[in-house]
Amino acid sequence: MADGADVVDPADRRVHDILVRIIETTTDHAQRETARELLLTLPPMREWPQDTLRAMYEVPAFVEIRKSF
Repeated sequence: MADGADVVDPADRRVHDILVRIIETTTDHAQRETARELLLTLPPMREWPQDTLRAMYEVPAFVEIRKSF
C-alpha cells in the first residue's frame, strides 16, 4: 500500500500534465524552458501562498481545472 506522502493531489497532477503538454507541443523555446523549469521547481499547490491561489482562480483555465475535480 502506498504511503500517504506518495499520493499526488489531483490538482498538482493536472498542473504537471499541462506543463508536460506545453513542453511536448510548443515550438516556442522560451515557453518550453519556462514550463520545464516550473515542472522541476514548482511546489505542491498546498504550499502556494493564498494570494497566488486567489490570483489563479481569476484565470479561466485554472477555474476549469478545479471544476474537473
